[in-house]
Amino acid sequence: ERAASMDSRKFSRAEAWPTNWASDWGRKAASGSSGRRLGVRGVVVADLYAGAGSFGSEAISRGATRVTFVEVARQAVRVLQENLAALTMTAEVAVTEVDRFLARPGEPFDMVFCDPPWPLPSAELQAILEKLLDRLSDGAVVVVTRRASDPIPLPLGYLIEDERRF
Repeated sequence: ERAASMDSRKFSRAEAWPTNWASDWGRKAASGSSGRRLGVRGVVVADLYAGAGSFGSEAISRGATRVTFVEVARQAVRVLQENLAALTMTAEVAVTEVDRFLARPGEPFDMVFCDPPWPLPSAELQAILEKLLDRLSDGAVVVVTRRASDPIPLPLGYLIEDERRF
């Protein structure tokens, strides 16, 4: 295992699973670009394709009321649960495919981090983003990460407020 700093706390990740590792600078850039929402009382957050949970954990540390992590890779889920325990954070962890999670009824999200595995085809990502529209509150913020060489296939209903390349 390897650890990355989350402010003054250690954040673990497993070395091999089919998820992305959100780098410290990438995580902070994403949360910083939407930080106006993270400090607001009552914000409900989803971390889709959560991996070890870096995006959602950052949201918790900045005051999100509730965070739901969605991840299907068992090794990633184990590390995510260990990180939450080590950081003394409480959150829901949904161990399921993202599309199945989004098909369930539930409370709308004010903020969503969507960090799919890089090999995920654009058509599948677009389908996920279409399903996500039904689970968003008015004015919700969605942060999507992708390799710089892969376009983000935004369906109708999304407005790009900020775009960054790393």
